[in-house]
Amino acid sequence: MAGSSKSAKRSKNEFPDTLAGFGYHFNKDGAMCNIKTGNPFQFVVKEGNQSYNQKHYEALGEVVTEHIYGLLESECGLKRVPVPKKAPNKENSSFMFMSEDALTNPEKLLVLIHGSGVVRAGQWARRLIINDTLESGTQLPFIKQAIKESYGVIVMNTNYNVRKTSEGDIRLKGSVSYTPENTVDSDHIPQVVMRHHKIKADNFVGVCPTSLLFAKFKADFKNRVFAVAMTDSVHYISHPNAYRLLIKISQNWAASNKPLDTPLTTSDGDIPRVSAGVGAHEQTSWCSFESIFQFFNDKLEQTKDPQDAKFQDLCNWEKDRQPSNDQKSINSGDDNKMKDVEEPQQKINECNNGNDTDTKTKTESMDTERLQESDGSHMTKTDGN
Repeated sequence: MAGSSKSAKRSKNEFPDTLAGFGYHFNKDGAMCNIKTGNPFQFVVKEGNQSYNQKHYEALGEVVTEHIYGLLESECGLKRVPVPKKAPNKENSSFMFMSEDALTNPEKLLVLIHGSGVVRAGQWARRLIINDTLESGTQLPFIKQAIKESYGVIVMNTNYNVRKTSEGDIRLKGSVSYTPENTVDSDHIPQVVMRHHKIKADNFVGVCPTSLLFAKFKADFKNRVFAVAMTDSVHYISHPNAYRLLIKISQNWAASNKPLDTPLTTSDGDIPRVSAGVGAHEQTSWCSFESIFQFFNDKLEQTKDPQDAKFQDLCNWEKDRQPSNDQKSINSGDDNKMKDVEEPQQKINECNNGNDTDTKTKTESMDTERLQESDGSHMTKTDGN
């Protein structure tokens, strides 16, 4: 019995709980490297033991997550807030990050939403963080640029739905798989007082919360959301008329080797697509970073000009809209059973395999060579009056 207890303890503490314990640190360029040798991350720790190497990688990823949380606070000045806001037991609730002025900034707000899988608040792609740099794999550049441009900032943590304990996994209060508007909890959203919002999100978990939030807070979207930017978003809008406004204010930077911002073929009733300037799904967010902020600024300027044709089009959206029976049923239905946006499972799996899920194929090819280009995928949404 005692031997069994010791074995369980060894298994639980099999890996270090600090980055330094793994023998790594982030250098001045934001690249993770070996403390002693300066070499980049090596996936293979024990030759021929794939199971151990994978567990080692996943454990390192958990430590990296905590490191990024710390950077959100130390480098970006964000604060951690509970979700739901009045959670009685912090241990069994989720959390997100926001700037001090997120709920009081009278002008602008940026909301960042990461993708599916293992990534957490502040991350776009764990693979990039470990194998490339913090700049390409995290949301830090987006946050810092937003603060520089006087935006309030909210960083969602939509994948943190389960807390692991020695007694098993505990589903956190307010969390629902693939419905981050519930995980983040709507009690934070109505408090936002600024006139203009923008949201940056990652692949399908970007489009899901945006579409669901659109359905849940449609009046706010019409009055305050002025732009939505997505990166290589995987989605299918089955009722484009119901999402007419969302489509008008959105743009999707898709994986493509064509020059950045080159218009791409877009299906009827879908969000306009442009090239992210890179063919790799994971790299789309970072590679379209500057273009995304230019898109936000252009959309914001349109809201300031009452004569702007596009702005007038948004203002008249409700007026000239022709509701259908489908739309009425959508608007009155259960938010958690929205049928406006459907996620093809095959595409979702492709995205998960691309930038969020820990697998040997993702890291093994980088054992001897670090990524030379940053790869990430995100969706961004902007709100405004």
